[in-house]
Amino acid sequence: MRGVASRVARSMRALPGEFRQVCRQLGRAPDFALMVIVMMAAGIGVSTAIFSIVRNVLLRPLPYRNPSTLVQVISISRKSGDSYGYGWAPLRDAYDWKTMVPAFHDVAVYGYALLNLESGGRAETLYGSAVTANLLPMLGVRPQLGHWFADDADRPGAAHAVMLSDDLWRREFNADPRVVGKTIQMDDESYQVVGVMPRGFNFPLRLATTALLPTDQMQYWVPRTVDLAKSPHGLANAGVIARLKNGFTQAEAQEQLQAACQRLGEEYPATNRDLSAFLRSLREQTVLPVSAPLLALFAAAALVMLLTCANIASLLLARGEARAGELAVRMALGGGYWQVARLPLL
Repeated sequence: MRGVASRVARSMRALPGEFRQVCRQLGRAPDFALMVIVMMAAGIGVSTAIFSIVRNVLLRPLPYRNPSTLVQVISISRKSGDSYGYGWAPLRDAYDWKTMVPAFHDVAVYGYALLNLESGGRAETLYGSAVTANLLPMLGVRPQLGHWFADDADRPGAAHAVMLSDDLWRREFNADPRVVGKTIQMDDESYQVVGVMPRGFNFPLRLATTALLPTDQMQYWVPRTVDLAKSPHGLANAGVIARLKNGFTQAEAQEQLQAACQRLGEEYPATNRDLSAFLRSLREQTVLPVSAPLLALFAAAALVMLLTCANIASLLLARGEARAGELAVRMALGGGYWQVARLPLL
């Protein structure tokens, strides 16, 4: 052990001199040095950028409270097994599931909204989300200003209310903290601002790819009016999010949901006989459309890094072979094996 320690100490003392020598050699071969630096920079830069995207999208947990207990409820046809629309489910059925599935702690509904904000004599079309009053509290993300919607904000005839995104608050209202309580005009209707969501908050995170919804950041949230009398069973017209109770697994909730769908099919055969539903974790529902392309991109980045390392290794081997005479002289003059072998690698 003492001999190994002494050799390591001698190697460490020799490193500064060897480093200066390598710098002189690279100065005499700037083309080689530039080529290696550019190849390493490109390989590391591409790999780091792609890994950052993969980490943020596929590995980082959703920015909600206890995201592992959030699930999306999606209606499917019993005959074909196809889902209805973009992961939609019937709003009326969702309220039945809330009472018929013991594993559900809460159920919330959302959709999309397109309103024109009138400000400063001009109108701007903004994309947002229409949500039931319990959705934002269920996600567990508190507004940075103001409060959540009132419990009855989604009942028919309730006064219009709006929750602003941080981006819209800063862009259109100059980050005015007194905006809460003010009334703004949207589609010629008066909406009272009840709160401003934190920076970076967004829901839903996954959007349908259509020309009518070209943005991935919701600018506002408004209550979605729920009139069960005008919402027929079996019509898949809403996104449905549920939170599981503590102690229940997704598989148990799935069994209870299928039993509930069976009961609704017997009670409403005209609309629900062919209708069933399944659960998908909200995280999976969010990343599913992009997981395959991102994983393919990540594999391509790994291949690029592998090719970069192979190319640099080939250059170093070629350069080492060109220095074979120099290395032989160093060995003849008493240079140690590891000392000489290190030179082409530095």
